[in-house]
Amino acid sequence: MKDWRNSLGLLGVGPFYVIPCLLATLLGLRRYGRSPLSRRGGGLVLIPLGLVAILAGLALWLKTVIFQQVMVEIKADRLVTEGTYAYCRHPIYAAFLFLLTGLLVLAGNPILAPLPVFFWLYGTILLKYTEERWLADRYGPAYAAYCRAVNRFIPRPRQLFRGLTNK
Repeated sequence: MKDWRNSLGLLGVGPFYVIPCLLATLLGLRRYGRSPLSRRGGGLVLIPLGLVAILAGLALWLKTVIFQQVMVEIKADRLVTEGTYAYCRHPIYAAFLFLLTGLLVLAGNPILAPLPVFFWLYGTILLKYTEERWLADRYGPAYAAYCRAVNRFIPRPRQLFRGLTNK
């Protein structure tokens, strides 16, 4: 029988993050839908902002999962710090955060505005006490140094700028 303390599995705590956030987004959109703000000229700002967030989330997910093939690294039990992981420690979770935030922004309803903050806070607490603790135990000083250098979800501006100019 596999000892759950020795492995988080391929998906980590992903389902425990993504499913509640997705359900909250869908329920919020169903309950509050589009607001008059998005229909009265607010859409000129909200639609492009929402689309940029959605596209950023999709691009980040595709780059990490498909092009970087991070699952291969995870299966090989290697600490991944290159590619998208050089900019944020949890790019897959960040991708979902951006994607769901974009959907909420498109709705243009201020009642839904706290949800992305809740998603960020929930993800921070969840990851700090699960995956990050497990990774710290597993990889020790290498992971501690990585945590000091790279933010959890949102890249530091200088990292992002460096990444854009190096490519």
